[in-house]
Amino acid sequence: MSCVSLKHHLPTIQQALLIHHTISETAFHIIFNILNLTLEELKHALSKLYSILTFISRRDKNWGELFPESRHIFFYYASFMEFLLNKTRLREYWLEDCHYYTILITKILCFFKDLYIMNGIS
Repeated sequence: MSCVSLKHHLPTIQQALLIHHTISETAFHIIFNILNLTLEELKHALSKLYSILTFISRRDKNWGELFPESRHIFFYYASFMEFLLNKTRLREYWLEDCHYYTILITKILCFFKDLYIMNGIS
């Protein structure tokens, strides 16, 4: 994995992990829709972290079926999210920086705006 590739995907990775942290048990379809990505784009960005995370599928509670989008992020190391939330260790990469939350809220609002437009709601 090259440093350039990781730096290119870092904003997407940070936003996906922040969504995962903020909205627990978030399925892929929520994350890639909020980030305005395809499933493949999200998987590609997160593939840079395959040594510390994987994707697990869960049966949809309503339908009882497995969908590719129903995958969830699973960390091999239970303390990894704690590490990402430790401001003194991560400094500028600290996940709970208000800058990242501002970007996330903006993307969520755009997502809802697009949903309203798509459904013909003014």
